[in-house]
Amino acid sequence: MRSILDDEDYLEWQEFYTPTTVEGRKESAQAKFSRRLKLRAETVKPSPEKPGSGEAGQPDQPEQGGQWDVLAGLRNYAAEHVLLIGIPGSGKSSSLERLLWEEADNALKNPDAQIPVLVKLRRCTSSIAALIQDFLIGHQCPLDIKDIDYCLQQGKFLLLLDGLNELPEPFTIEAANFRNRYRRTTPMVVSTRDLSVGGTLNIKKTLKMLPLTGPQMQEFVRGYLGEAGKQLFQQLKGDDRLRKFAETPLLLWMLCRVFAEKSRVPANLGLAFREFTQLYDDAIQEDAPADARDQWPKLLRHLAFALMHDQRPTDFRLSMPREEAKNLLTECLQEEGRTNARGCAEKWLKELLDYHLIQPVIQPTFEEHIEFRHQLIQEYYAAEYLLRRLPNLTDDQLKRDYLNYLKWTEPIALMLALVDEEAQALRVVKLAIDDVDLILGARLAGEVKAGFHVQTIKFLEDLEVPDWLKVQLLGETRSDFVLNELRKVLQDKNHYHDMRKRAAFALIKLGSDNALKAIRELKNKDLDTYRSVVFRNPDLEPNFSEFLRFLKNNESDSLHIAKEKLEEIGSAILGLLEESDHHVFKSTVDTSRRLVAEGITKEIKKLENPDEKVRRSVADTLGNSKAEEAIPALSKVLKEDSSWEVRRSAASALGQIGSK
Repeated sequence: MRSILDDEDYLEWQEFYTPTTVEGRKESAQAKFSRRLKLRAETVKPSPEKPGSGEAGQPDQPEQGGQWDVLAGLRNYAAEHVLLIGIPGSGKSSSLERLLWEEADNALKNPDAQIPVLVKLRRCTSSIAALIQDFLIGHQCPLDIKDIDYCLQQGKFLLLLDGLNELPEPFTIEAANFRNRYRRTTPMVVSTRDLSVGGTLNIKKTLKMLPLTGPQMQEFVRGYLGEAGKQLFQQLKGDDRLRKFAETPLLLWMLCRVFAEKSRVPANLGLAFREFTQLYDDAIQEDAPADARDQWPKLLRHLAFALMHDQRPTDFRLSMPREEAKNLLTECLQEEGRTNARGCAEKWLKELLDYHLIQPVIQPTFEEHIEFRHQLIQEYYAAEYLLRRLPNLTDDQLKRDYLNYLKWTEPIALMLALVDEEAQALRVVKLAIDDVDLILGARLAGEVKAGFHVQTIKFLEDLEVPDWLKVQLLGETRSDFVLNELRKVLQDKNHYHDMRKRAAFALIKLGSDNALKAIRELKNKDLDTYRSVVFRNPDLEPNFSEFLRFLKNNESDSLHIAKEKLEEIGSAILGLLEESDHHVFKSTVDTSRRLVAEGITKEIKKLENPDEKVRRSVADTLGNSKAEEAIPALSKVLKEDSSWEVRRSAASALGQIGSK
């Protein structure tokens, strides 16, 4: 146990680990959550396995159930055996390692506690018992197989089996027999991918990982990066695709590692993704075949580029049949003149599926496809492929086959950050601006390497377009090289209010500290413009009293912004309530009801307003609220109001409330 606690591998990650939440089949007591990141999951009912196939016949189906901290859920169900499933990077292995570490600490304090044992099933070469023996020897506890069998029979171990889907096929029956042999005595937790491959060992209880929520991302990013994390989180919030990418804990962690090394959030993601994939390569399991690693990036580029094409030129694919992938890689290796190209293609594709950023997926037709773990990763590798083709593409080919198609926008943006030759980078941007689309051209102007920004921004500044459009285009670049130009617009009193407002919103798109500082300076120079934009950006939130003063203008725009902010705050509070104890939840509900009741009371008084339109609108609002306390006032309106339209609205409201 001491050897486990002192293991440097666990010491390295334990500061970054955060408890994972899963949904169990029945309601659970409220878990105590760490202040670190909390992952979520739902319970699913595994489908029946085909006899002798080891594969599921139908996709797993979700079940209704309460939520669990993942470690509490695993401890709760380990005695009857539990399957922990999830996509690669969702936290399965980290959860098992954390459980190992915590149970080792517990066993040191409690001599009667079970001994945690963690084994990687992909390393199986003879038997599960031999894997257990290797683990124990590695932690200074050599035991004979007979002693291990005795401990299993006596229930001395808590057995954690990681990676059932990676278990070599010859040992599938061995694993099933092992589980049956000790199912009544030894608690077990088995992890596997969220895929219909590898079987389930007939384990009935299943806990499935869920993607990260916004508040969880924020907590992790700021916990990992400190104040710098605030900037990264704003980038995640502002980009739906990037946020979806970061819903997987491993990928979010990798992004944080890249940004930590950069000491700032890059204006584009091309180089960040290259470093990300290099970091991923370095972090690949130690037993991954070293001779194949040099081949993997090239093969991934070919797969990604092929997926960017479909039957219609405007479409792309997110997956392809595994057989098609084998044929594609075979052709790639044959062009290189490699001997036994087919054998290498099959071998390396299998290793990519085992160790890298692609995964198998079973289609509804039961055909096995391969796909990248996220669309952004696919687009990055497609960008790397296009980068190598760029010098050989004519201008017409570049415009017709790539700039002209929406599906290529993100890969091209990622590619431009990787282009080292200035002439090539400028060529792409110039073609986009002159011959394809101004907004696209402005976007790409900001994606090139920083050293090329002066020239690409000049392309936009030299355009003969209206000033308002030029300001918008400068904002689309998201480059600090346009900061001074936008500041001039803000400070020029000759520009009308809408023009200055556009410049302020363009600065918000830049998102840098200097850009936000320029907007804050408006507070003492142009309060109207400042008010127009300040409440739409979290980094510019004033204190609460200033917010109230802003609202007291009673302008429709300010009240609309207030409604948006109220919705954001309400959503955030609901997210926090999921993690709070019952008393906090109850008091919050009580407060909410009181505030709603106060609002209803104020609305009821407005039924006496002399303006007929106001009375009709209030009646409609009260009907939507379904507040029974409004019934007496609405009944009075129904009987006494002079306007038949108001009486009709009152009748409709009473019908919506719907009580007897």
